[in-house]
Amino acid sequence: MRRVTFDLLFVAVLAAIAGFVFSSATGLPAVVATHFPRTDRAPGLMARESYAQLMTLLALGVPLFVFIGGALLPRWLPRFGFGPYAGYWLAPERQAATLAAVRHHAEGVAIIAALFVGGLHASILQANQTSPPQFHGPTIGLIFGGFFLLIGAAIVAWHRRFRHPR
Repeated sequence: MRRVTFDLLFVAVLAAIAGFVFSSATGLPAVVATHFPRTDRAPGLMARESYAQLMTLLALGVPLFVFIGGALLPRWLPRFGFGPYAGYWLAPERQAATLAAVRHHAEGVAIIAALFVGGLHASILQANQTSPPQFHGPTIGLIFGGFFLLIGAAIVAWHRRFRHPR
């Protein structure tokens, strides 16, 4: 039951982020400022339709890439990611539980990636509300800070789950 619930959460988050990106892009100007150097001015411009398609693709593609790589790679290359303890964690009596934990972890990291892409899109929406478009530094700081904090927590969780066998 827990796996099904988390699978549904994973699909729901991806659908929600992709839907948010695609639907909210209609409120952007015809030419969207997308790249902001240190001067907070926007030299990178993109047509709204192209931006909406690209960001929707990223909102779906990046998390799916993370999930596929994280959940399936250990099945294809069993020793990948387990270091010197692969023999222990992938022993026949533990393999099913180990691969289920890896899948769960990959879904969590993929959700983090989806939230990150959604946050980047939200910051671009905010930047394009002003004329000329200007990037709001604290917003992107929160987005990147939250991303690195969550990824750090995921790394700690991985190492705690697959620590040295006792």
